[in-house]
Amino acid sequence: MGKEWSRYVHLTLVGLLVWVGSTQSAWSFSDTGDRWNSQCISRLSEGGFVSGYPDGTFRPNNTVTRTEFAVLMLNIFPYFSRKRVPATFTDVDRNYWGYSAIQGASARQFFTGYPDGTFRPQQPIPRVQATLVVANALSLISPDNPNEFLQQSFEDSDRIPDYGKIGVAAATLGGLVVNYPNVKQLRPNDNATRGEIAALLCRVLGYDETLEDRYVVRGQWRLAFPPSRGGFREFREGLSPYYWEGKYGYLNRNGDRVIPHQFVSADLFDEGLAAVSIPNEEVLRSRETDFEGNAIPAENEELWGYIDREGNWVIQPQLHEARRFSEGLAVVKIDGRYGYINPNGEMAIEPQYQMAQSFSEGLAPVLTETGWQFIDPKGTIVTTIDFSGTIYPLVDGMAKIETGNQVGYINREGEVVIEPQFSRWTTGSFSEGLLPVFLENAWGFIDRQGEVAIAPNYQMAGSFSEGLAPVKIDEKWGFINNRGEMVISPQFYAPVGAPPENNPDVRIFPANITVARPFSEGLAAVQVGQKAGFIDREGNFVIPPLFTEVESFSDGLARVKLGGTWALEGGNFVPQVMVFEDYRTVPEGGTWVYIRHPQP
Repeated sequence: MGKEWSRYVHLTLVGLLVWVGSTQSAWSFSDTGDRWNSQCISRLSEGGFVSGYPDGTFRPNNTVTRTEFAVLMLNIFPYFSRKRVPATFTDVDRNYWGYSAIQGASARQFFTGYPDGTFRPQQPIPRVQATLVVANALSLISPDNPNEFLQQSFEDSDRIPDYGKIGVAAATLGGLVVNYPNVKQLRPNDNATRGEIAALLCRVLGYDETLEDRYVVRGQWRLAFPPSRGGFREFREGLSPYYWEGKYGYLNRNGDRVIPHQFVSADLFDEGLAAVSIPNEEVLRSRETDFEGNAIPAENEELWGYIDREGNWVIQPQLHEARRFSEGLAVVKIDGRYGYINPNGEMAIEPQYQMAQSFSEGLAPVLTETGWQFIDPKGTIVTTIDFSGTIYPLVDGMAKIETGNQVGYINREGEVVIEPQFSRWTTGSFSEGLLPVFLENAWGFIDRQGEVAIAPNYQMAGSFSEGLAPVKIDEKWGFINNRGEMVISPQFYAPVGAPPENNPDVRIFPANITVARPFSEGLAAVQVGQKAGFIDREGNFVIPPLFTEVESFSDGLARVKLGGTWALEGGNFVPQVMVFEDYRTVPEGGTWVYIRHPQP
């Protein structure tokens, strides 16, 4: 935060909604104790997002100016980057106390101003504008027919100005709109009060429990936290890595950056610990350089260790490689050899192996100079395996073996049950006793004995999860049960970009994405052309196809992409063969965010 910005926040925001300094608890505000949004105000106060006046009041019925709301947006979304050169507003002097905030909000496209070139900084912000600004900042998605949707949602939808209809519909769909005392009355042109802005802010930040449901317009999905908080992987044990300023840290399920970004690499949590790394300064200092003076990558540039959920080092960074804990042990590498470490940092099985896999079902495959073996958690050899390729951990009593591009399976006794015969590119994973494989020019499923359990009738197939598996027939995906019966009819398909106007007959390949993912936490992520959503086990959309792309739920959260389009890539002229290459459909733009499971 620059000096000028810090100065005006600290010295001029007395009584505003946002305050960077000490806060009061809501129960100490003399005028909020029995209000409908008192818990919301309390939560925001505890988080340092709001403050009161020197006389101990919050004044929830006071209005908020457009300048004050610009300050609010910058404080709520501190990690949003600038997207454009800020506008020059004719009514905002450089000496005005809120000039920097207005410029910052304009540069991030929170505000656009009025058609006459003014910003109207002292004008109270109407509820419709506050809602629209937040919806645009979050890239929220509007329903296909916003007018009809608004008419169904609000008794006074006719009062919503045209410029705000799409944004209000998007915010309503995303569950952000709070109407007190009548949930069906939006009152779009009324000036927003401090209390109402606080309620909107609680919905943006995911503090849903602080407001009564009867005042919240029910949305069809819920943003978990603002996208600017980061995060790029699934959540595990309540945390997920985020990447900021070239380093990794961890978010919690509320989007709070609970472990600061400080690591070179960061893995998911398992069994209460996560493997993270820091620079190996000794190795980095001694790296050789090429003829241009650039450092040549060296081995062991990172030192790995393990942290707990508070970010404390449990196992100091001293390892050359570290994997996730499984069944109380983790594979680690020291000086070119693999061993196993326990959560106390004690070497349970000394580094001695050329290769080692994680423990699963009580055994781990390891490679020694004499070949592969299954060992128990004490390092005792249980089985010697006569195989020269790669062996993976046990899943459902079967361990995948791979030689070249051929895949087979062994049992926990090390006996080959399924000879390597399937291509690594056309084989899934054993799950719930079945394995999807490519057989006789089509996909089917085999059991643990290698017998065909579900006939090869599919263009493609995925693994079973929660009793169902995705399969592809006639270019569309559906779901079958473990008897091969179609439970959810094929209806999901990949997006295909629109053909270019100058060449409408060109061949366009669909996007190379996962159209139907296995069920997770009762829902399956599916794609319906240009949009994606989530279905239940009956095939009903629980979260409608509103997003550009979606991933599976994990730990109650799922990553989805807001906005963006499906564009074309390729189509270039190839002079060697005097033809134009085919087009491929690829995603373009959009923002990845986390949404909450509808039934937490």
